[in-house]
Amino acid sequence: MNNTGEIILHEGKTEQKTRFVELRAKGYPYSKICKELEVSKGTLTVWNGELSEEIAKLKAENLRTLYDTYFMNKEARIKRLGDMLKKIEDELSKKDLSSVPAEKLLDYQLRYVEALRDEYIEPQDTETVTELNAEGILKEVVSLFAKIKSGEITKEQAYRENIVIANLLKAYENSILEKKIDALKSILHSR
Repeated sequence: MNNTGEIILHEGKTEQKTRFVELRAKGYPYSKICKELEVSKGTLTVWNGELSEEIAKLKAENLRTLYDTYFMNKEARIKRLGDMLKKIEDELSKKDLSSVPAEKLLDYQLRYVEALRDEYIEPQDTETVTELNAEGILKEVVSLFAKIKSGEITKEQAYRENIVIANLLKAYENSILEKKIDALKSILHSR
């Protein structure tokens, strides 16, 4: 086959792999994917091994999108609960409690107050790692784990902090690698 034919086949395979990642992230079984992409189950098994990280990332992104769509973020939930509580309080202030079954409105008021209380998270002082070293990063990981376990932070906050810690770890690993490369260069230059 000529170079042009090989490039076309490669592009087609790339498109198929991209579509495979999308379908697996949505939870499609191999049988349906085999029919749609017109490839064997064995090929899909190989691709699944090669692309498992991409599938997991897309699946996580899809779940975050669904969560944001249906459950709203914490700020939106607090605002909605607060707005509803305000409406209930406004209605209560207009009512003559002797003629209206106030117990229902009071019950709703108590429920919304409780729901708002459940959403409250005590603001935490954020400590930053002063030195980029393994011990400092480990302390941050342990601190994040403790905050998650105790419920001090939301899932969104934990996700953001985890990204920061992962970036710190990458930077630390890169600095260590650079030091090792510099040491090797100096050894090679001294010879």
